[in-house]
Amino acid sequence: MTSENKKETAPSVSAETKIEVATGPMDEPTEKTAARPTANGQGKDAVKQPVSGTAAGTQKATPPLKEFSGYCVYIGPTIRGVIQHGNIFQFPKEEAKKRLNIAIDRYPEVFDLIAPGNQLAAKAAEVKNKKSWLYHVYNRLEKKINAN
Repeated sequence: MTSENKKETAPSVSAETKIEVATGPMDEPTEKTAARPTANGQGKDAVKQPVSGTAAGTQKATPPLKEFSGYCVYIGPTIRGVIQHGNIFQFPKEEAKKRLNIAIDRYPEVFDLIAPGNQLAAKAAEVKNKKSWLYHVYNRLEKKINAN
């Protein structure tokens, strides 16, 4: 008896195989339109229907950053009895200005140290950068607190 060595190989994928990946900003839904045939089956009178994903080369330009309207965080030093570092507010920065008017009247730097949620990481890094404006605002407020 002779046994034959049979090797099974996976089907090869040609170099011309293309995979389309839809990309877009995480906070914006991407869409493309596809023709849906009408009742008579004709595509000529088809109604355009949104479909997830984007066609290659038809992506919208990303709009500039706007102030996030969801939440904001205080990234300044803790002021005992007034505000604590890391306080999270479930409203936009402008609403925080209205609700924290007593603290902001006494310490105007507090408003500058409230970061909208979508800019939190950048603003927190800016506070640590000695060359940034926010670093100086933070230190000015810290000196005011320590002087009292």
